Amino acid sequence: MQKSPLLAIFLVVFIDMLGFGIILPLLPFYAEHLGASEVQVGLLLVTYAAAQFVGAPIIGSLSDRFGRRRILVLSQVGTVLGFVLLGLATSLPMLFLARFVGGIMASNITVAQAYISDVTDESNRARGLALIGAAFGLGFILGPVFGGILATFSFAMPAFAAAAVAFVSLLVTLTVLPEPPQRRRSGQGGPIATFKTIFRLSQRPVLKPLYLTGFLSALALIFFQSCFALYGERRYSFGPREIGLLLAYVGVITVILQAGFTGRLVKHFGEERLIITGTILLYASLMITAIAWIWPILLISLMLVALGSGLIGPSLQSLLIRTSEADERGQVLGVYTSLDSLARMVAPIPATWMLGAVAPGAPLVLGGVLAALAGVVAYGVYRRRPVLPHAI
Repeated sequence: MQKSPLLAIFLVVFIDMLGFGIILPLLPFYAEHLGASEVQVGLLLVTYAAAQFVGAPIIGSLSDRFGRRRILVLSQVGTVLGFVLLGLATSLPMLFLARFVGGIMASNITVAQAYISDVTDESNRARGLALIGAAFGLGFILGPVFGGILATFSFAMPAFAAAAVAFVSLLVTLTVLPEPPQRRRSGQGGPIATFKTIFRLSQRPVLKPLYLTGFLSALALIFFQSCFALYGERRYSFGPREIGLLLAYVGVITVILQAGFTGRLVKHFGEERLIITGTILLYASLMITAIAWIWPILLISLMLVALGSGLIGPSLQSLLIRTSEADERGQVLGVYTSLDSLARMVAPIPATWMLGAVAPGAPLVLGGVLAALAGVVAYGVYRRRPVLPHAI
């Protein structure tokens, strides 16, 4: 395995995620500053997710045709421009345009994953893909801290800082990232092909409850993520700095769990038990967060959010791999990722509407109900576990 390309792609993804993380605690407050309602904040989140969902297969196909490095460079130039536009935004339409551009360009994670596939083989591909996960985790830990601190000076400063970080990522790509010697097709055929694949695989008896568990738990988590900044503002008078530190706190716990313990827990207890445990923790955390009245209790509930989500995701992916054929695992996991993207498109608007129209804790209660439903489906998977490998 060539180490230098993997190190370079790690740096590219890490710096990209750092830039994204910098503006993460800022956006709801920035949007409100420009006159957005709660629902418009949700729509802003949907715009980014929808742009990324549509853009991923297109950018993946372009990288198949014109080369990974070239498309990464073009997308990173677009990312820089998107962050600059965000910093210059003086109206909601400009803010929406900036997030649409950012979502399209953030689809280059597809290119990074394809690059890993190009420069690895079956013996070390998992290790290469784990680098992307590590880059994600580090970016989401450090980014919100810096973004929250910078936002105390002005809303524009984190956006311009993210643009500077994205420019560094562009320089890394231009100077140290070579074009891979071969290009395997990314397997992306456009949004319509993606929906067809989702429908086909989700009808398979073994995969259907796993996908449903993943989708319900993703909805529950995104109900929390979509409204957490505004919830913290209304319940505790938190600003971007406090929200950024709390998001980093969740990120640290998640990374520690996934990097140091999840693999051992899977070997000892099995994926099904961990998924059920994760949904219980997620349910409890959202319900506690909804009624928490002092911030020390919030710290406990956020720890449970991190533990629950940290158990569900890797365990579900491991179970999907174990219950699918070797030559279709890429598609099977791709559907799982696509369903997560769909959840990010579905959840933000009702979550932010409930926060404003019902109560700050209302979307968290609904998220808890969804987590409970995911647990019920996961328990059904656990009851059927002896026949899972043979029911494909």
